[in-house]
Amino acid sequence: MSTTIRSLTMIAAVVATTLAAQLAALPVAGAAGERDITVAQGIDAEFLDVQMTNNIVTLIINTSIYDTLLTRDKQLQLVGNLAVGYKLVSEKVWEVKLRQGAVIHMPAWRKVLSEGEVDDLVAFVKAVSDLETPREEKASAGRDVATRMGCFNCHGPQGRGAMPNARAFKGYIPSWDGADFPDLAHDDGEIREWVLDGRPRRLQDNRLARFFLERQPIQMPAYRGHVAPADVDRLVDYIHWLRQHPY
Repeated sequence: MSTTIRSLTMIAAVVATTLAAQLAALPVAGAAGERDITVAQGIDAEFLDVQMTNNIVTLIINTSIYDTLLTRDKQLQLVGNLAVGYKLVSEKVWEVKLRQGAVIHMPAWRKVLSEGEVDDLVAFVKAVSDLETPREEKASAGRDVATRMGCFNCHGPQGRGAMPNARAFKGYIPSWDGADFPDLAHDDGEIREWVLDGRPRRLQDNRLARFFLERQPIQMPAYRGHVAPADVDRLVDYIHWLRQHPY
């Protein structure tokens, strides 16, 4: 292991030295003959959202494109970049003062995103921001139960997500408002079996369905003995509300 680490360190040093030499040889920005330099990496960035990844390659690429509010100095202490000051004003709200002349622009995505992608983005923003919540008492109580039990950690914001689940039959954890939900839960009784037993008896008795259910890494936990019957009823009420109010 130590030999591998030393080898990787040497490779990184060579790459850094070569890159520095190439940068030094480039003409000053704006001068005649200005050209781009391309830095190759082993994989592409996952996406260009600096808040949604801890992948080091993606972070390197994104921090080369965007200015950040804060950065770290040579002693790894947080220092301002776009921000010259910040403070916590409530449990979940930070107040940030930008440096003079700093402007944060919302980019225009017309002709870049398709109509369907815009619709998907709007639905995502509405879900993660809890823009719409049930007014019906029972459905609202069911949403509270789902929050308390951690259901949204797997089923996504409001239960509208489709989180990846490798080796599952469809490769994701089904959302409660998804088109395939009725295939997985034919009726309220099967919804209750999912909650209480981790899967309905119909799928458990099917050899092919059981094969995929047992091999998927993220398993639906069985809550029998850990959740009150009334709470299960409220979860069912919330799922009905969710499916009646699609995004």
